[in-house]
Amino acid sequence: MLLLLEQYPQAVAAFEKLQALGDARAPVYFFKAIALDHMKQFKPAKESYEKFLALCEGKFPDEEFKARQRIKVIDKELARR
Repeated sequence: MLLLLEQYPQAVAAFEKLQALGDARAPVYFFKAIALDHMKQFKPAKESYEKFLALCEGKFPDEEFKARQRIKVIDKELARR
């Protein structure tokens, strides 16, 4: 819900809490990456997208495509800095 309300710092904190509790499912990393991406924290966003891709095992093809595309964009953004 926090992600939909665009309360990204709180959303990231919630996703990190889930990870700390042992909920390391792929969607947690995907949504955390989206929140970090919106906050322009590109390095951690890229890491979360990559972790999502490593965990999803082809179960979320649309989100996998989006994650790969965002990684490409983030790589270009990081190269400019």
